[in-house]
Amino acid sequence: MHELDFSATLLARQQRLAQNLSANSLDHAVINPGPTLTYLTGLSFHLMERPVVAFFSAGGQPALVLPELETAKLSGLPGDFHPFAYGEDPAAWLAVFRKAAEFAGLDGSVVGVEPARLRSEFQRARRAGYAYSRSERLPGAASVAAPVQDYRGVVVGSISVS
Repeated sequence: MHELDFSATLLARQQRLAQNLSANSLDHAVINPGPTLTYLTGLSFHLMERPVVAFFSAGGQPALVLPELETAKLSGLPGDFHPFAYGEDPAAWLAVFRKAAEFAGLDGSVVGVEPARLRSEFQRARRAGYAYSRSERLPGAASVAAPVQDYRGVVVGSISVS
């Protein structure tokens, strides 16, 4: 498929989402990484310790919260996404999410979410005791991450190898 055709396809998908939101009395949809986000944007992210969240609305500009190190993926993205990038300090992430939620107008809105995928990914990782990815972003690349617990079994950090 040509790049222009693909961009038009993605924009049409986003427009259908906006129509479906309105038809179902929803103001917004909040999408986590996975097949739905890829379907709507062409972007491929996986669930990781650095969250990525897209905010789509029935009648406004979409927003995307993502780590600064992932912003290069936005070049050539069809549509008019407003990026909200955050840095390495997890203590500052909440402020970025609040700005994105304010921009999207989530306060007092009816928001649809896609919790099943997120919940199933977390449950799988919790049962296994680790999370992994294989060739999700780069063919042949892999990573694994696991929690670090203190002597009481309380998670105090994590370790990841790529």
